[in-house]
Amino acid sequence: MLPFARRLYAPMCRAIAQAHQFESQTSSGLAFGAAAVVVFSSAAFAHCDCCQRFPGSGNKTAMKRNAEETPDAWQKGKEGLDKEGVAAGRVIMRMKAEETPDAAHRWSEELDNSLDHKAVLDAAELARLASTGALPVVQHPVVMAPNVPPPVTRRHAARVVANIECIDKVMPVSQFHKYPYWTFNGGVPGPFIRARVGDALELHFTNHDSSGMAHNIDCHAVIGPGGGGPCTFAEQDETKTGIFKLMHPGLFVYHCAAAPAPQHIQNGMFGMLLVEPEEGLPRVDREFYMMQHEIYAIESGDSSLLEPDYESGLAENPMYVLFNGKEGALVNRPLMSKQGERVRIFFGNAGPNLTSSFHVIGQVFDKLYRDADLVSPPARHVQTTVVPAGGATVVELNAVVPGTYTLVDHSIFRLDKGAVGFLKVKGAPRPDIYDSKAMPQTCPNCKLHD
Repeated sequence: MLPFARRLYAPMCRAIAQAHQFESQTSSGLAFGAAAVVVFSSAAFAHCDCCQRFPGSGNKTAMKRNAEETPDAWQKGKEGLDKEGVAAGRVIMRMKAEETPDAAHRWSEELDNSLDHKAVLDAAELARLASTGALPVVQHPVVMAPNVPPPVTRRHAARVVANIECIDKVMPVSQFHKYPYWTFNGGVPGPFIRARVGDALELHFTNHDSSGMAHNIDCHAVIGPGGGGPCTFAEQDETKTGIFKLMHPGLFVYHCAAAPAPQHIQNGMFGMLLVEPEEGLPRVDREFYMMQHEIYAIESGDSSLLEPDYESGLAENPMYVLFNGKEGALVNRPLMSKQGERVRIFFGNAGPNLTSSFHVIGQVFDKLYRDADLVSPPARHVQTTVVPAGGATVVELNAVVPGTYTLVDHSIFRLDKGAVGFLKVKGAPRPDIYDSKAMPQTCPNCKLHD
């Protein structure tokens, strides 16, 4: 692990280890009668294993971890910290084990039988499991942005096997900076997965993160606790497998949701899953894959290497807003099309904070599958569409006039934080549609035009 990463995550890792140590006691019928207090600073943060909210951005902020709401215990813990002058980043666990009749059933009530392999299944459930096991197996290729796997042509369900692995690597995010990404399969965004409604997705997730961080995959298309996160939670060098029936068509974001989830997302752990309707999607000539996300960081001792900065994330003040993980990713290597072709763009917004106003300068979306709804009739002739963090959309346009078309988030100041790309259309002039009396001229040094 890089030195700054050790400084940033060491307090959190200690908190996780202590939380896991006591989790077995909690799930066996014990609850903590006093608070476990975690102190935060701007350079280090920790989290509660029960996924409570992160604290505010003050230099000394306390958060409790308590299986039961005990205001008195929390107050005592806070007073103890004030008296002792505990250093920021130190984790204090004060616990008094008490028998609680509800604690032993806490996890079974939350998860029911969704992850219980010893549960007694009735005949109908056994039949459903057998039918899933009998599906033909399709090995899904690893396809990275901006490319997209070919359309699904089969008209029957299958068992789609996809392999995703976490690989940490330092990657350039601009001509000035590099960033320590946690990638899915070595790229940002991660692989594009394409399936059909009714398919069973068999997701194999391997964690090769050399920092020792645990990761998982929360897929917005998955119906069940954590979107599959508990099934895919993997420590270093572990492989976990989840099998999920894809019940809803649409374009869905997947991302790591291991705590702290915002950090894992900004570190590049996201991608998209397309679940086609039974009848498939209308044919087009070109398909492309784009995702937007933000980086919250500060410069380290090595001015070119960025350090994640949790406080700027809390303030929602990103250093970069990027398409496909890097400033210029779609400028230096633009999307390419030919005149007369119909183009479809699968666009997702990983966030972790900002809403995108996706727009293509010089184009109108002939069809807009708003919120990636692939079943309702698409909207027509739309200029700009809003894509929330954790959301997606599908747009189609016609490449009629040749030239360069600029892909932007129309919250336009983000242009200078990296949110810009190009779609280039090759072909013959169309003066009947686009013409001028003088030679067209672009403004010098303008990021909006090539």
